[in-house]
Amino acid sequence: MSLDKVKHIVLVLSGKGGVGKSSITTQLALSLSLAGHSVGILDIDLTGPSIPRLFSIESSKVTQAPGGWLPVPVHAANPAAGIGSLSCMSLGFLLRERGDAVVWRGPKKTAMVRQFLSDVLWGEVDYLLIDTPPGTSDEHISLAETLLKNAFPGQVAGAVVVTTPQAVATADVKKELNFCTKTGINVIGVVENMSGFVCPNCSECTNVFSSGGGKVMADEFSVKFLGSVPIDQQFVMLVETGRRPVYPVGTEVNGHDMATNGDADYSTDVKDPSLLIEKYKSCSLSCVRNCSAPPWLLATISAPDSFNVPSALLLINCLIVVSSHIFYDAGIPAISKTSPRTPRRPAMSQASYANFTMEKNEKDVGLTSPSNSSTPGSESDNIIVEHEKLGLWTRMGCTPESFKRRTVSQDLNHTLKPRHLQMIAIGGSIGAGFFVGSGKALNNGGPATLLIDFAIMGVMIFNVVYALGELAVMYPVSGGFYTYSTRFIDPSWGFAMGWNYVFQWAVVLPLELVVASFTVGYWNPDINVAVWISLFLAVIVIVNVFGVLGFGEAEFWASVLKLFAVCIFMVVGLVLVCGGGPSNGLYSEYWGARLWYDPGAFKNGFKGVCSVFVTAAFAFSGTELVGLAAAESENPAKALPGAIKQVFWRITLFYIVGLLFVGLLVSSTDDRLLGANPFINVAASPFVIAAKDAGLDGYDSFMNFIILVSVISIGNSGVYGGSRTLTALAEQGYAPRCFKYIDRSGRPLWSTIAILIFGCLGYVTLSSSGPVVFDWLQALSGLAALFTWGSICLAHIRFRAAWKYHGHSLDDIPFKAVFGVYGSWAGLILIVLVLIAQFYTALYPLGNDGKIGTAEDFFKAYLALPVVIAFWICGFAWKRTGWLKLSDIDVDSGRREVDWDRINATKAEIAAYPAWKRILYLLF
Repeated sequence: MSLDKVKHIVLVLSGKGGVGKSSITTQLALSLSLAGHSVGILDIDLTGPSIPRLFSIESSKVTQAPGGWLPVPVHAANPAAGIGSLSCMSLGFLLRERGDAVVWRGPKKTAMVRQFLSDVLWGEVDYLLIDTPPGTSDEHISLAETLLKNAFPGQVAGAVVVTTPQAVATADVKKELNFCTKTGINVIGVVENMSGFVCPNCSECTNVFSSGGGKVMADEFSVKFLGSVPIDQQFVMLVETGRRPVYPVGTEVNGHDMATNGDADYSTDVKDPSLLIEKYKSCSLSCVRNCSAPPWLLATISAPDSFNVPSALLLINCLIVVSSHIFYDAGIPAISKTSPRTPRRPAMSQASYANFTMEKNEKDVGLTSPSNSSTPGSESDNIIVEHEKLGLWTRMGCTPESFKRRTVSQDLNHTLKPRHLQMIAIGGSIGAGFFVGSGKALNNGGPATLLIDFAIMGVMIFNVVYALGELAVMYPVSGGFYTYSTRFIDPSWGFAMGWNYVFQWAVVLPLELVVASFTVGYWNPDINVAVWISLFLAVIVIVNVFGVLGFGEAEFWASVLKLFAVCIFMVVGLVLVCGGGPSNGLYSEYWGARLWYDPGAFKNGFKGVCSVFVTAAFAFSGTELVGLAAAESENPAKALPGAIKQVFWRITLFYIVGLLFVGLLVSSTDDRLLGANPFINVAASPFVIAAKDAGLDGYDSFMNFIILVSVISIGNSGVYGGSRTLTALAEQGYAPRCFKYIDRSGRPLWSTIAILIFGCLGYVTLSSSGPVVFDWLQALSGLAALFTWGSICLAHIRFRAAWKYHGHSLDDIPFKAVFGVYGSWAGLILIVLVLIAQFYTALYPLGNDGKIGTAEDFFKAYLALPVVIAFWICGFAWKRTGWLKLSDIDVDSGRREVDWDRINATKAEIAAYPAWKRILYLLF
């Protein structure tokens, strides 16, 4: 949050509107500022943001700094006079007119609450007073869960509950006290407002209305009664006119005659008109009398009978004492400018967590980022944009300044463009698993099995990605997939999935470095592999220096190269199958499908089919990264659906068609296919074998280069995916808080460094036991992707069920998976079948003559399962949560606010397209 520099947070609550909560907030703020404290007010009362009006700053404009909003200053600090600074941020600043209604649905209201908490850039503030909406609505839950999760111990001091004495008010305010009890928010005490009426002429306070109801309610709930404040007509007039009072003739404060005009009621003649509390600077409690205050207040007042103080002054002085009691007698430590900060850690109790299932990590969801935010009822000229002050090289991450902590926002950058997402989707995960691993699959199962298994896995990943797309467009969150498990399945399972994904990519990085080093060794095996590991690790570090834009550009061009290579192979393959190869090669005459007859289309029977499933799953690993990258794109709602459509083409055109030619040109009994063990060897690639058999000189070096680019690309993706997920875990309190660090160029610095450190494991494989280490690293990451994909499908199924349970229609979902919940069920069932198949081959490995394999063989094939179970046990022991009921799943908070007018207009435009154009839109 942006509250790191705030020392104490106090909520001002009321269970009913019209009880004067905002005026109490205003006076508490002024009182604390008069006492020399720096004070901020956050006005998120969506039913009527009136704080700007009370401070006469309605005409002020919000200044937008890079990454967030700057609060509007009410007055600056005046240390010589003992006055602290006062600033304010209110939804009212974003409304064009005072009377404009805030007509928003629940998701946008709760999203705005979260955005105000995360994006208002408070500096060093002693007290932040939060003026909340009346009642106990969704906004309160969002506020409570966000504060209780992210505040450090003691930062949330508690709540001041405001009521009026009437029974109709206290009946509603009691709900607010119950709300505080259930959420674990400390109740500092109750203030009874409008208790009595102050005569505008004589300043006498009489009980025109009932009084004492607040005291009775406080006693009933065993909370402190802080005091009562009367109705003050002059204070209301002061607010309405925006002018400052002077005092009646004969009024003296501290021995000074406060009257400036014998018969004047108000004047704007003050020393500094910009200082709202100028009129209060010389006031003293010793001048106050006739206040219907509690005994603790009256005991502090010693006043001669002849003194008569205006009611506005009386009101503020009552609150001065109230604030003193609130912030000092209630156990909140006094502010010391030199006192050390308490280390931050999650302050939320397990009881509060269980009551509210506060595992919603969406930040800024439902709204656009401050840099392009759009608020209903606001005009563009209501926002003053402060231009980016960081230099170009700093923004790109190339200066020492760029590594400093980002001060304006803790959000990641949103700089990925649609072309980046498109290429990440279509070519991002094409790597050694496809170019080389397909040879092992061909050797294990034969060409028909290769096609069938990859096609089945393609159907599975197609449904997974569309399910992910529906969730990501609906709930755009950083950290992606695991957060959906937390929200829709089980927080403990979400914990397990998050850490499983981090370790999956952390282990992939050293694997890819080793593979890349041996790939280069194809040209010159005499150079020590450690040299290449160091070089490629340095390349990945340099790419990550440029942050998400560096990742996006690197993946874009790497994908272009990979797709270019596959297209070239398909053209060459078609020519070779038809007999158009060189005369010195195998394919100089019509080749056809002879290898499907001899040695045959299938190999190793059912066990061969099971073993190829796992290889196919590994080849598709990383496809889900498009959903992770979407959170850092400029417009996820627009770019993500188009990118997801490209997955279909990668599956059908590149995987299926490419592997069809592999199976036609390379025999499953070719011994060269076994060269991939223990390390990836370009000579074992069926693409290279086909080219060599055709007599195409230089094609093996071309493919070697493509494989090298692919391997480095996957390593780079590992750093990206692992670091972003680790940062999201830290933001949820599931990982050390140091990993929340976002530097000035938008990089999750410590998370990125942590993943890069894992790359050093690549040097371990250089020892005599290197192949063994390599095998175990592969075992850790082998099945991890399957658990991630299964969780995405299950989260989508649970989301659809909860969506229906809470009375929503499918028409309210802006981007729907092609096959809906049935596709997710199909994907989940296929994943379970693959896990069963892998379990079978782990027990009965190929080449073991039907005998049960060793424990080592089993765990090398199935190690990911006990790892995931271990993570789940840790998550359950920590969170003590289980399977979420549909009634407990929140489908509204954090939901993207959808511009249905624009969507409907787009649909109408598409419907008017010619048939051929509609087909192109559907496919692309």
